[in-house]
Amino acid sequence: MQKSLDSFVKRVPLAKAVKRSKSSSSEYEDSSENDKSTPGYLLRLELLKTITDETWHGFCEREFKKPYCKNIFEKLSKVYKNGDTVYPPKENIFRAFSTPSFDDIKVVLIGQDPYHNVGQANGFCFAVNEHIAPPPSLKNIFGLLRKTTRADNSITGKERTLEDWAEQGVFLLNTILTVDGNKKALSHRVFGWEKFTDAALKFLGKKRKDIVWLLMGRLAQSKKQYAIEQNCVNVPHPSPFSAHLFFQTRPFEEVNEKLVALGMEPIQWIKNI
Repeated sequence: MQKSLDSFVKRVPLAKAVKRSKSSSSEYEDSSENDKSTPGYLLRLELLKTITDETWHGFCEREFKKPYCKNIFEKLSKVYKNGDTVYPPKENIFRAFSTPSFDDIKVVLIGQDPYHNVGQANGFCFAVNEHIAPPPSLKNIFGLLRKTTRADNSITGKERTLEDWAEQGVFLLNTILTVDGNKKALSHRVFGWEKFTDAALKFLGKKRKDIVWLLMGRLAQSKKQYAIEQNCVNVPHPSPFSAHLFFQTRPFEEVNEKLVALGMEPIQWIKNI
């Protein structure tokens, strides 16, 4: 009897220690089971289902449980509830986390937030939908690719979606994943998306050392801490404000040179030329 009692007493502190440990990890796990009926929780589940890549799905499933991510989805769900327009559509908010697959990523390209005019945003940075006129930065990107040193007005519908780049392994990530279609750019910056995308870039940088980072502009270059420096290509942003500097660079050739040096196939930025 005494032996059993001693055994029980010894186990009590351990149980308390486990309980404290679980509590202290609230940054990483659900701290409550009472949020499962909230709009934010339901939206979180809905958006998680849109992520088809296994590695990114696992990362997002863990990250979405953190308090800051819960806050993002609560704020976003309120926007939907109010009937406000959100771009891109729900099925494309996490599009970059499905195409390319995590293991197929070869190049990282970082933008700021989705375009906020009707029908523009498709879930990839710098890209627009096929039927939408290409914005200035995209025209300058293709102007440099076609070596015209001016905005390119001949971008085809397929080219402007940048789907071909994604299919070849270009990770086209905006640092802010949604925008209010009734307001200006960066309208959803206050949601906290940048903490999530920073975590995603950090995760990618740790797991994939063999990729090239094309960092266009100061915002993108602020993320170089997640990359291996020798794998970075740094150039000015292609917006009209810095296009004169952008046109003096050769970033796409440099990216391909680094890819070849890493033993990978180069990206075919423009096809049939």
